[in-house]
Amino acid sequence: MDRRVARLILVMLFLWTSGIMLEGQDLKDTGSTMDAGHSFPPEFALTANENQSDPAASGDSSANATGGGDYGGNKHGLTQIFRRFQWHGTISQGFIYGSGNNYLSMDTNDGSGKWSEAAINVSTALRDNVHVGAQVHSYFMGQLGRGTAQLDWALADYRVKDWLGFRGGKLKAPLGLFGEIEDTDTLYNWALLPQSMYEVEFRSYNIPVEGGEVYGSVGSGRNRVTCQLFGGRRSVAGNDGGPLLSWQIFGIKLGPMAGPTYGGAIRWETPIEGLSAGVLFDRADLFAPSAYWPYNPYGWPLWLRTDSVVRREIYSLRFRRGKLDLAAEGKHEPHWVSNDGVPILPAGSPRNAWYVMGAYHFTNKLTAGSYFSRVWGTSFADTLRWAYYDPSKPEFYGNDTVINARYDIDRHFYLKLEGHYIDGDLGAFFPATNPNGLQKITRLAIARFGFTF
Repeated sequence: MDRRVARLILVMLFLWTSGIMLEGQDLKDTGSTMDAGHSFPPEFALTANENQSDPAASGDSSANATGGGDYGGNKHGLTQIFRRFQWHGTISQGFIYGSGNNYLSMDTNDGSGKWSEAAINVSTALRDNVHVGAQVHSYFMGQLGRGTAQLDWALADYRVKDWLGFRGGKLKAPLGLFGEIEDTDTLYNWALLPQSMYEVEFRSYNIPVEGGEVYGSVGSGRNRVTCQLFGGRRSVAGNDGGPLLSWQIFGIKLGPMAGPTYGGAIRWETPIEGLSAGVLFDRADLFAPSAYWPYNPYGWPLWLRTDSVVRREIYSLRFRRGKLDLAAEGKHEPHWVSNDGVPILPAGSPRNAWYVMGAYHFTNKLTAGSYFSRVWGTSFADTLRWAYYDPSKPEFYGNDTVINARYDIDRHFYLKLEGHYIDGDLGAFFPATNPNGLQKITRLAIARFGFTF
């Protein structure tokens, strides 16, 4: 485990054992849904509570939980100050063993435990309708993450009316059913979410947006529509999969890459009990002004401007009733990439994906499920071969069949077991860990153990 991740874990354990968590903040049973929201500030996690589709549905729970009154004269004043905040954190450790291709920059064919993750967040209510919070996240996944502690989100939320609110700061922009909780492992059943939709190697691009958001809702109960509109700036972190692939495949060091983004999402809680539907659109225009290409056919180092445009359309369905949880999503994602204005991936080159999943809550502790995920289209590794695109070739598609079980040992500790059968090479297979090329079939066995407070 990387020392930087370990330091964050020690801080989290200190906060937990020193008793500064709020009274009454016991964790809920985590197995009843695929994303039970027990360890994430509810006013910031749109999908982490039963009112997941309503950004305005946070209510005054944080304000009530943080408590009020004068703490200045209390002899335990410092403790009282801390108790005005909600503190939550997660720690997880993953192990993967497989055959076929090495996965997600880890040596999975030999068995790998290079998958550690930790996050801690704090939030409070300044007023009944004003909340602020932030989260620090660190992860180590093979050659990704590198244990760097990064500000995952930091925002202020102002709810003007019950049906209208605003957010600003470093946001978690909407992305399907799981995008806003993707980095909080305890909130869903799966060790790995469908990678056709929620690529962990591109997490710094997929999750945060620096900017603002307006959200609102109309209707109530079983017939409610919510809307989010956001705009700002996206960026790609240096420890993300994009820069790593660019270097390993093309020998180009991207350097800083960022640009404007905007988008919106609509979610509908239908009159049918447990059934919801949603649609999302976003666009990002990213550029790296000083990409460095030291070794190239021209014989001398070059500095390039790399431009990239990515659009996404995501369509979601979910049905939750009793112990059953079903979901399906589809994505259409056209790309365009150029170096110094010369297109290397033509406009409209798409990556498409869909998945179907289901989970069942058998007992208070045990949840089991399965999903099938498919992706086809553009490949980072085959950018220069897009003219030869053939959907029947393994390099242009990936099918992932998954079985899963989660067991909640108690309210703090949980274990996930998962098996993957991957047919095709369009996925997180990095050249450095697959120097002899790719095989068509990859099998993976995953265990992930976590702690949350």
